[in-house]
Amino acid sequence: MPCSGFTLRTADGRHFLARTMDFDQNPGARLMVIPRGWPIFPADAATKPVASPYAQIAMGVMAGGRALTLDGVNEFGLCGAIFYYPNFARYEGPADGKMPLSPSMALQYALASCRDLAEAEELFRDRASLVADASPVLGVAPPLHFMFSDPSGEAMVVEPDAGGLNIYRDTVGVLANAPGYPWQETNLRNYLAVGRKPCEPIGMENRVLQPISPNTVLWGLPGDYTSVSRFVRTAYLKRFLKQPQTEQEGVAAAFHVLGAVSVPRVRVGAQEAEAGYTMYTCAMAAQSRTYYFHTYDNRRVQAASLDKENLDAPGIKFYEWSAGQDIRWLSAQC
Repeated sequence: MPCSGFTLRTADGRHFLARTMDFDQNPGARLMVIPRGWPIFPADAATKPVASPYAQIAMGVMAGGRALTLDGVNEFGLCGAIFYYPNFARYEGPADGKMPLSPSMALQYALASCRDLAEAEELFRDRASLVADASPVLGVAPPLHFMFSDPSGEAMVVEPDAGGLNIYRDTVGVLANAPGYPWQETNLRNYLAVGRKPCEPIGMENRVLQPISPNTVLWGLPGDYTSVSRFVRTAYLKRFLKQPQTEQEGVAAAFHVLGAVSVPRVRVGAQEAEAGYTMYTCAMAAQSRTYYFHTYDNRRVQAASLDKENLDAPGIKFYEWSAGQDIRWLSAQC
């Protein structure tokens, strides 16, 4: 599940949380609107659901009548996404005075009950305790960490690990998988020489060595698909990206950056098992509360917005999209 994500802001004050969702099999993800009042079970052990105060538009999976949010944006523009955190995630277990919260339900609950980063931080720090409840989709408690953003554009990372639950504010606005966020940020310092200037010719004895290619900007970025390399690539592409002017330009820019870390569908290993691949890529716009996305099989950008929906609907609304590649055929003009 090698996911990558980052935040992006436009010149006209729009903010995005964008990510790739990578997995080795499609769990049946669907784009949905979860309305106000929808019952949420914070943990599998909880027999009494909590009515959702706020609506959200999210990509999620339905399991046993429950919606498991993978990423989404709520009616206040709070955006969030789950990321796989293998070998590092540790859950506290039930804590006195705190609500037990299943990792697979944590994002949906946060988007359903928090208006901004401050409230999301307070939820994870003071009101809830992440417990090792098995996901109804995977059958085990998934090792997860979380990324949030809101209309301010700030990015917050929530990581449960051996040192307890850590919440990082004022981040560089990038997240991938393991290791944890502090290590990944420190590792960025190994690439401070990466820049936008093309390589200059150098003299060596009586020879002048010219760059082989004129396109030597951002020379030295790692090119593999490990979490560490994807984090570095995303961070530096974000750093040197020409700032988009509008929300529409921001969508295009977000997908171009994530295209550099999108994982193709390949087969690996002695048994030719399928590796994780990018099932979909999305960009969630905080101000317009719009969810933009394209899938692995259809690169056309599709979108839906909470502004066009009834947030007090009696049930979850699902969107349908074209599964195959949508190609626009052109006609030559005389």
